[in-house]
Amino acid sequence: MSELSLVDWRVRVADLYAQVRADDDPARAHATWRAGRDRLFREHPQSPLPAHDPLRETGLPVWEYDPAWRFELPRGGGLDVWSLHQYGDGLFVPVKDAKGAWLGGSDDAVVVDLNFAYHPSCRYDPRWRCPLAPPGNVLDVEVRAGERLP
Repeated sequence: MSELSLVDWRVRVADLYAQVRADDDPARAHATWRAGRDRLFREHPQSPLPAHDPLRETGLPVWEYDPAWRFELPRGGGLDVWSLHQYGDGLFVPVKDAKGAWLGGSDDAVVVDLNFAYHPSCRYDPRWRCPLAPPGNVLDVEVRAGERLP
């Protein structure tokens, strides 16, 4: 049963990100992302939040959407120094502080939107494994976008 609920968790996360990427309004997509993550963390049996964690009721703390944290970068221009990981249709960029970002784009450019940065599940429960940000992905600025620490 546990394996099936983990598969269901992954399918639901993938579906949520597909909805987010399909929306052409980044602020509205951000609202969808926040609501979807809160629902999964509150209700799903594979939630990394312990059963009585107050974040199940309040939701995960997230900065308000700020378009200043959304960047469109030409492909091959600067991204070659970042460690990128392909997951399905999207990319995952582990960075120190903002452990990931939703990426989209076109054939000519990649969109890095740090408003979609989130903490990996291991931040909430040590049963989960954490991807670590490689040294080249350490930002020297404070990121006030995406998921916040409670």
